[in-house]
Amino acid sequence: VKVNTPDSLRISPGAKLWEEELNKLVSLMEAEASASGVTGSGTLSRDELRKQVALRMLYLVNDQAELAMQPIPGLQAADQEFWISLFWGLSSYLNENGLDPTERSTKTIEQLRSATHYLQMASNLQLRNVSFCSKINGFGNYEQFISDEFAPGQPVLIYCDIRNFQSESSDDGFYITKLRSSLEIYEGGQDGRMVERSPFPATEDRCRSVRSDYYHSYRIDLPQNLSVGQHLLKLTVYDELSGKSATEYLRFTVQ
Repeated sequence: VKVNTPDSLRISPGAKLWEEELNKLVSLMEAEASASGVTGSGTLSRDELRKQVALRMLYLVNDQAELAMQPIPGLQAADQEFWISLFWGLSSYLNENGLDPTERSTKTIEQLRSATHYLQMASNLQLRNVSFCSKINGFGNYEQFISDEFAPGQPVLIYCDIRNFQSESSDDGFYITKLRSSLEIYEGGQDGRMVERSPFPATEDRCRSVRSDYYHSYRIDLPQNLSVGQHLLKLTVYDELSGKSATEYLRFTVQ
C-alpha cells in the first residue's frame, strides 16, 4: 500500500516536525494574545485570559519556562500570583536539570500550595464538618453525639472547619486571621420562631505561617425554654479581613 504524504508533512533527516510546528503555534498564539489585549475597562475577559493561559502552556511545552511565568496583563494581584505560582510549579515538575524526583516534587508542591492560597482569596468562605460534639480535641479531632437529640438546658459543643478565609501579614512577622460568629436557634425550621441568638466577638489568630486550614469550636447551653420537637441551629461566620461570610445549618431534636 502506498501512502501519499503531503510535502508539508515530510520530515527532513534530523528534523523534529512537532518542534517546528510547536514554534509556529507559539508565534501564532503570541500574535493572537497580543492582538486581544485587555478590554477598555482595564480588565481581562475570560476569552482573553484563556488565550494568555494557552500561550503560557505552550511556552512550558516549548521549554521556555521564564516566558511562561510572565505576568498576565489586566489581572488582579491575587489572580496574577495564582497563575505565576501555578506555572512555576509546573515548570519545577518538568525541570530535569540535576533535580532528583523527590526534590522536584518538593519544589512543585510548595508552588502549588502558594497557588492554592491565592485562589482561596478569591473564593467563597466555606464551613465544613459542622457538627454537634461531646468532645473537641483539636483540628479534625472531635467526638460527635450518637444522635442529635438533646434536652432543654443541655450543654453542647459545636465544631466547624473554616476554609478560604483571608490572612494578612503584620509588621512583627505574623499572619493574622480575624473571624467572628453568630449562632441562632429556630423552632421547627428557618421559617420558625427564633428562640435565641448568640453573637460571638471576633477572634484574632496570629501564626508565623500562612494558615490553610482553620477551625472554630463553640460551647453553648441550649435554652431552657425549648419546646419538644424539631429545631434548627444556624451558624454564620464572618471574615472581617475579606468581608466574606458563610452559613451552615444543623437540625436537632428536643426531647
